[in-house]
Amino acid sequence: VSAATQLSDAGMAAFHADMRGTVSAIAQKLRGTQRIQAKDYGLADRLSEEFVSTTKSAKFLAGVFKYSLFKGVDLFGKDTLLNAVLNRAERLAATEKGQATLIKEHGRMFEGDMTQLIDDLRNKQLSPLVKELLFNKLSDAQPITKLEVPQKYLDMPNGRIIYMLKTFMLKQADIARVSIYNEIARGNVGTGMKNLLAYGTALGVSGATV
Repeated sequence: VSAATQLSDAGMAAFHADMRGTVSAIAQKLRGTQRIQAKDYGLADRLSEEFVSTTKSAKFLAGVFKYSLFKGVDLFGKDTLLNAVLNRAERLAATEKGQATLIKEHGRMFEGDMTQLIDDLRNKQLSPLVKELLFNKLSDAQPITKLEVPQKYLDMPNGRIIYMLKTFMLKQADIARVSIYNEIARGNVGTGMKNLLAYGTALGVSGATV
């Protein structure tokens, strides 16, 4: 049941990328023609930050994830999101209007490298800059590193059990805070409401389908 529920991650790729890119990414995954995978980042055995450990109990849990199909479904979701973002970014890079959108979304993060990033996307090259873009988008969506967990989680090594099995849901709340609440608070009510509709639809449709 948990593995099936995890399938909703593939649907959430539509929010973090777009529907067109997500449908293409799912088709690529099913055909085995995806151009990038989570394992390319060393994430084949990294469901999220909270499960990273070398203890015997962690190894047992890793086995449970594998044989319950949870791990496979999780990788399906990660691969779908990575390729959906790549599909969208390359499509945007092909037009001047799309390039302006990329600059608006990522110009601050890739200051000084934005021109090269757009060139790489336009030429469909999986350069280090493109891979960094994709990793950052995956990190925005899932708590795969310590960058995406609460500050208290980092401050209390012996208190992290409080967060067990909660980091994914906390990440969903953080996505809503950043993309909806913060936008409205800045006065970008239209953008915030648009994100609310898109997020609610993607989460509702993918979750309800499962």
